[in-house]
Amino acid sequence: MLDVTLLITLTGDLDTIEADQLRNRCPPLLRDLPSCVVLLDLSGITFLDAAGARAVLWLGHQVLMAGHEWGIIAGGNWWVDRVFRLLGWSEALPLYADWTSASLALRPPPS
Repeated sequence: MLDVTLLITLTGDLDTIEADQLRNRCPPLLRDLPSCVVLLDLSGITFLDAAGARAVLWLGHQVLMAGHEWGIIAGGNWWVDRVFRLLGWSEALPLYADWTSASLALRPPPS
């Protein structure tokens, strides 16, 4: 089974204001972690705009730069699916329907 060191769950709106909060709060969580998988659970998002989507992409970059693997649990969320599809990012992002599919696809990198 997947040994997830960090699960970040977001709910509610992810727009300009919340995107700034995500950028401010998440990097400190990544600093001192050993190699791990970071899952961003967006299944509880009720609204997502372009600023929120860019913050998700930025966070993914931060995770990769810190030497971690990452994935997004979209959970069939209409907002998440639609915005990423409209932006043309659906094929490029590591999107998973649920915890099970993420755990089957992702493995922690070797320490």
